[in-house]
Amino acid sequence: MSQMPEQYHIFIKLHEAFLRMCDVSIKTLEIIEREKGMDTAYLPNLRRQMENLVIGNLNLFQDKVFIEKTQGDKIMNQSSEENIEIRIGDKAHISGGFVVAKSIENSFNKVASSDLADELKELLQKLSIEIGKIIEHLPKDEAEDVAEDLSTLVDKATSEKPKRKWWSVSIDGLSKAAEKLGKIGTPVLELIGKIVPLLEKISS
Repeated sequence: MSQMPEQYHIFIKLHEAFLRMCDVSIKTLEIIEREKGMDTAYLPNLRRQMENLVIGNLNLFQDKVFIEKTQGDKIMNQSSEENIEIRIGDKAHISGGFVVAKSIENSFNKVASSDLADELKELLQKLSIEIGKIIEHLPKDEAEDVAEDLSTLVDKATSEKPKRKWWSVSIDGLSKAAEKLGKIGTPVLELIGKIVPLLEKISS
């Protein structure tokens, strides 16, 4: 089995840490919004800029970075531009570009560790899995947009007081992507139809 060059291993770890820092920054601004009454309408744009920076930096190394992912007895060595397979939940697997697949995995894990009501938590986890399935049928740029919409939806849904005007934008993006895929996107649309009423109950 080939080994990942140490410098690239460190590179990936740094970017994972950077993504966590982005999440902390967004959460901090949300707290400021709640407690100080400040206008943070730019939060979605800020998150997009952060994620684009990470994606751009990863792409600089697309011919050099090797991802080794172990799943039971299966080990895959992939360049960052190729697809990797990631397991989320007990049995579900998703396949996609490294950044997109990791984003969906992070969304799933964030829901799983949240304090959301069981029904909403289960639906959002299922949505993450179904989004992971449809990205295989989308162009790279559209897959990145869908993963970002899911991430924003999860961030808003798991916040203390979700705001409809923010999560509804992500819902629209996910719905449009699913509609374009016809039958393949039907499970996503069905889940969204169940999620929206639950989010409306807890939103301001």
